[in-house]
Amino acid sequence: SVTKNMGQGRGADDSSVSNASCSERRSSSVDAHPLASLIREHELIGPLAEGLARFAEGVLAEAFGAASERAELVQFVRVFTELADCVHHEKEEAVLLPFLCRHGFEWTDGPLAEVRREHRQERYLIDVLCQAAAREETWNHEERRRIVDTATALAEFQRDHLSKENTLLFPAVMS
Repeated sequence: SVTKNMGQGRGADDSSVSNASCSERRSSSVDAHPLASLIREHELIGPLAEGLARFAEGVLAEAFGAASERAELVQFVRVFTELADCVHHEKEEAVLLPFLCRHGFEWTDGPLAEVRREHRQERYLIDVLCQAAAREETWNHEERRRIVDTATALAEFQRDHLSKENTLLFPAVMS
């Protein structure tokens, strides 16, 4: 399962981090940077989106059994909801975007407004997949097509969104 290995990278609760001395942790410029957790989350969300795209290809090819498809979709929805929305977007919307607004970015227009709109769009796509995963019946042809289309759209959307944040917002914070 693509989603089973997600989040197994280095994290704040990882024993290798907790056993490291304070000076060792401070010496790593990436870990000490305020964007470190957002950057690490992008490093998890990107491959998750690629896994979702591969999952969509498998659903299209009917490569999985019905129970396996549903279980995989449930896992993708759970990880996208918990990591991308509840953790990552929350940090961006409560900390990063207000910080950028205080430092000259316009809140209601431009990149900050666009990022917030994109977060709403991503939530919508996740909700569509969540509803599909919750259906107890076997997916018919139309439902499978809609799941494939939505999963593919979310994966492509995620690629573009992460790229935008990496090239526009994060450099603005760094400068």
